Amino acid sequence: MQTYEIYEDLKKRCGGVINIGVAGPSGAGKSTLINGVVDMLDFSYVENNENAAETLLKTVVNGEQTVIRFCERSLNENMASGQLLNVDLFFLVTCDKSLCQGDRTAVEDAEKDAVEKIKKTGKPFVIVLNCEDVTADEVKALAENVQKKYGCSVICTNCAALKKEDVNELFERSVFEFPVCGFNVDIPEWMAVLSKENSAIEELLERVKKCAYNVSKIKDCSAFDSMLLNCKYWQENVSVNLDVSTGVATLKVFAKEGIFYEMLSEIAGEEIADESQLTSYIKTASEAKVCYAKIKDALECAKVNGYGIVEPEDGDMSLQTPTVIRQGSTVGIKLKATAPSYHIVKVDVCGEVSPIMGNAAQSEEMVKNVMEGFEKNPEETWQTNLFGKSLKSMVKDGLSGKVVSMQEDTKIKMRKAITRMVNEGKGGVICILL
Repeated sequence: MQTYEIYEDLKKRCGGVINIGVAGPSGAGKSTLINGVVDMLDFSYVENNENAAETLLKTVVNGEQTVIRFCERSLNENMASGQLLNVDLFFLVTCDKSLCQGDRTAVEDAEKDAVEKIKKTGKPFVIVLNCEDVTADEVKALAENVQKKYGCSVICTNCAALKKEDVNELFERSVFEFPVCGFNVDIPEWMAVLSKENSAIEELLERVKKCAYNVSKIKDCSAFDSMLLNCKYWQENVSVNLDVSTGVATLKVFAKEGIFYEMLSEIAGEEIADESQLTSYIKTASEAKVCYAKIKDALECAKVNGYGIVEPEDGDMSLQTPTVIRQGSTVGIKLKATAPSYHIVKVDVCGEVSPIMGNAAQSEEMVKNVMEGFEKNPEETWQTNLFGKSLKSMVKDGLSGKVVSMQEDTKIKMRKAITRMVNEGKGGVICILL
């Protein structure tokens, strides 16, 4: 990340002005840190006569002004006044034994109290471990313990001898302590049409959900790097692009070679292993699509209104030979054509079964269990096995029996009646069921 990008991203994330609260035990080096930052950054110091506890820095990057405001007032005072609500992030400054007469007891208590107060605000923070020798093994061990104890980044530095790279690291580590606001998953374009029930998409969603559970801060997004290890459909490498200014991560994933035809087979419901089978399937599907397009509107109409009509197309028309007609002294010509139309009727079929088993007590017990099951989980109750069949299968068999029970001569009569109604414009119908 370029140096200027750190402050630009922070500015955008913080809404224009970077408000930093500087907290920590007394004498740990808070003022020293602020002075060191002022000296090292290419920012202009701005006198703030209204509030001596605040330090303002300004600079212009790419034609835009960036402002950093440091607030060094105590946490207790800011808690009482509500000013912590205006702080975007915290630098918690603490120190090792070299700067507190060899005893960190008082420092640790103040350090713990400060962390608890900062965490209550929900603001991101980093801990600056002020020390004389940042390379000492004792300092490294202390930093590791503090980081493990409080769950945030710890930066070891000598606040009295800050370098520019130290300041840049401080702000860069701060950026990655901000929370993740969301993430997008970028999959191959040809897979974007797959449903979430598809096996490859299902596998990806399961991995993303499992990994996202452990991601709360921007720095945690490295967990996505190993998200797709040992997947059936996805390559292990994941490209993670972080926009720290918005807190959004974009994950670009790649499908394994050779799953294209497997996905096609899953969608089609039949095996498609090569280009020949794909071409054959497309040809069949194209023909089916043409046929379905003819009845689609009528079928949708039947679902809504109970009756749908497929109107004749030009290719369905059978044109008859014109005939001459005479009416008195006038002569005319009669043109006639026939064409099939299809009428789709929605019929609500009612099917029912009444299984009886055992004596009255056993039947009552079965009825009780079934009714209780419907209240808790209706779908599971329909799958209850009885006499080797599920309740759902029994009802379905009853429906199927009624659907095919209509006699052939009855169907012929119905067709003739509708034909006359359409061609003769007869609207009155008397139906007698015997």
